[in-house]
Formats: sequence, structure tokens, C-alpha cells
Amino acid sequence: PTRVQPYIFGGVGYNHMALVRTASESFAGPLNEDDNQVTVPAGAGVSAYLGKHATVDVRGTYRLIPDNGITIMNSTNIHQWVAAAHVGYVF
Repeated sequence: PTRVQPYIFGGVGYNHMALVRTASESFAGPLNEDDNQVTVPAGAGVSAYLGKHATVDVRGTYRLIPDNGITIMNSTNIHQWVAAAHVGYVF
């Protein structure tokens, strides 16, 4: 293994979203009560090993949720972008 390891990832997943409201909550907007969704994540990152035990991981992820049914909007797709960094210690 090398000290720096770039990577890419992708896949297909499943989400079930359920909205639960209590009588005391105000109406938050045009939302359906629940929805089953397919999600398509993809991204890239790099992991690095610093010294003998420390690790650093930086990644970016994009998720497309086509045919969204939880929100009532003109566009039926949800796009989500996430950037994350992790620092760890390996025993």
C-alpha cells in the first residue's frame, strides 16, 4: 500500500422517507407524508496515512434522487452535495 490512496465510488441505493407531524407543529410547506426513493451516489476522495498511526480522509459526494415524491415542486429531482474530512488514529 502507498501512503496516499485516491479513490472513486458510485452505486445505487434505496431511501424510505416518512414525515411525522404533531398537532402542535405548524405546516412547513407542500410535503407528502412518505415516499420510497432510489438514490444514486457518486464521488471521489483521497486517504493519506501520516506517520505510523494517523489517517486523513477527504471526500466529496454527490447524490441524485430522481422522481422525488416527498416534496411537491416543479422539479422532481433532489440533488445533494456533501464534502467531508475525517482524521483518525489506527491501533
